[in-house]
Amino acid sequence: MRIEEIWTPGEQEYDDLTLEIKEVYSGRLLLNFDDEQVKYLYRGVSKEEYEDIVESGVIKPSKFYGRIHASAIPVIVDSDVYVVLKIKYVPSDGWKPKAASTGVYAVTGKEIPKDRIMDKIPVGIARTEVLLRKTRMSQFMEFQT
Repeated sequence: MRIEEIWTPGEQEYDDLTLEIKEVYSGRLLLNFDDEQVKYLYRGVSKEEYEDIVESGVIKPSKFYGRIHASAIPVIVDSDVYVVLKIKYVPSDGWKPKAASTGVYAVTGKEIPKDRIMDKIPVGIARTEVLLRKTRMSQFMEFQT
């Protein structure tokens, strides 16, 4: 996985778009770009959470929120993120869209089997909220292929 180019304001017609999950309630998650179905979700985890996943064999819902949060692209919102997990989206895992001030994410209250983890994304590749999640759409689509 590589980053091809960084978004520059005014460069193209998609300046105001970010790749995120569309708020739909059809039982399947769609992307807000051409209504494509989500293929992968991304979740930043701490070292402790990652070790727990390896040991238990599942990604567990947070004890505080009672759910797992994920996004359509690797985004880091906490400073203690150790790695970002690329998770295969399977509708039967109960993912639902959840709107927040920073976009629309996916949430589920179910445990997700470890075998859904397709890759680990280094923190240096993941985006931070400070960078806003704006760039060329082709760059974001890399994360859904």
